[in-house]
Amino acid sequence: MIKKLILIHLVLITPLILYNLFCWNKFEKYKDNYNSLVQIQNQIRYLKYVQNKNTQAVACYSQSDPQYLYNQIETFPLSYGQKRIQFIESNLAENGFYSEKGQTLTQSVQVDLKDLKLLLEKIEGKMGSNIFSPPHLIVQEFSLKKNMNQENVIYDLNFKLIKKDYPQKS
Repeated sequence: MIKKLILIHLVLITPLILYNLFCWNKFEKYKDNYNSLVQIQNQIRYLKYVQNKNTQAVACYSQSDPQYLYNQIETFPLSYGQKRIQFIESNLAENGFYSEKGQTLTQSVQVDLKDLKLLLEKIEGKMGSNIFSPPHLIVQEFSLKKNMNQENVIYDLNFKLIKKDYPQKS
């Protein structure tokens, strides 16, 4: 009787166990391949998202005024002090798609609340009546110190910008 059981086991059950192990191994390989494909699909979705955002940025900023910082910000008439807004430019990064330049104030400037608001609107590009198209400006550092004057509140303003230049469309 035991010999029959061993024989049945060897003839019927062992091949089934081996076949199940083989199928399980194949399933694990397919599962790994599926997970790799899902990862690749997610990377493709992300790259398409980035490409879409880059296309939007080029469409928005490729017509910007190359002299915007000088025309609109460095010539901005400040209400207080004799200091003028001036930037020191430094190259940060460049690739075929855009170039980044650091724009750092040479010295802090004194502004009142009205000047501050107008200056920030110019940096953000929110002037509806302005014929100049602002470049892609990112505020990297910003410092504002409140000083009390006899008549008004004056602020010492210092900031650093990143200016992204995109290829000009013809």
